[in-house]
Order: sequence, then structure tokens, then C-alpha cells
Amino acid sequence: MESFASFLFFLFACFVTWAVIIGLLVLHEYGHIYAMRRLGMRIDNVVLGMFKVGSLRWRGLTYEFGLAPVLAYCVSKDFEVSDTNRRAWVALAGPAATAATGLIFYTAWAFTDHWLMRACVQGSVILLLTNIIPLPPLDGWTVAEHFLAKRGVVLNAQERKRLLVIGAVTIIAIAVVI
Repeated sequence: MESFASFLFFLFACFVTWAVIIGLLVLHEYGHIYAMRRLGMRIDNVVLGMFKVGSLRWRGLTYEFGLAPVLAYCVSKDFEVSDTNRRAWVALAGPAATAATGLIFYTAWAFTDHWLMRACVQGSVILLLTNIIPLPPLDGWTVAEHFLAKRGVVLNAQERKRLLVIGAVTIIAIAVVI
């Protein structure tokens, strides 16, 4: 009986961890959504995690939820065809939302000392620091790409592909380590 209770506790812990990460990703992606709407860009849908397990339509947007919450992104054809300046502002809005909500969670944790607030603070810090890495497909890359383009540096398809592989490996390594 004790091992069954331990197993149930383990399942609960896994679910809470998944829910916290998905929640933090929603808040992060909302920063991008807010910026896109302010800049007049249409958002097609929002993907939260890999290996889709379900979706939800809310306020005119479809949110797809995945089993492995190691990545999230907004799908927008308008974003893809925008200039690098507008793309950089949208990219910065995600980490800005993460930093702002992280400060709110930190304040709540300071006053309540609740384990869930601490988990949200730690998750926010990890999400923020990971997303500002200047490698594709992370937000830091979109900002770096803007400044490279302003200086006349444009990468060819092969160079972009190499950086994308490095970025993907970096994301996986961070997910495994943490």
C-alpha cells in the first residue's frame, strides 16, 4: 500500500510540474501575443509543448498543449513576413512578460513562502535565461538577427540550419540538465 501511495504522489508531482511549466509558457507566449496584436499582426495559433495531447480555443485563439513542455511558440504568417525590427520587438515581449510575472511570483513567494510560488519563480528564471540565448529558435536569436541585419550580416540557409541545430541541442541539453 505504501508503494502505491508513493506512486500516486509521483504522478501528482509530475502533473504539477507539467502544469507549472505550461502555465509559465502561456504567460511567456502571452507577451508575444500582446506585442503582435499591438503591431497589427494576426496570430494563427499558439503551441505549448511537443507531442500534442489536446487543444483549447479561447478568445479567438487555438492553444495546442503538448506532453513535453520544452518549447512553445506563436504561429503567425504576419510575423514571418515582418521586418526584423518588428520581429525583434515581438521577441522581446516574451522574456519581458516572463520577467514581469517572475517578479510577481517572487513577491508572492516572499509573503507566503509557498512551495508553488517558489517553483514558479525558479521556472520563470530558467525560462527567461534560456530564452535570451542568441540561438535559433529562441527569442534572443530574433533580437540578435535584427542587429546583424542592421549591420548588413545576412546568413545563408546552410548557416541558419547549423545554428538551428545548435539551438535545438542547447534546448534539449538545458531540459535534460534541469
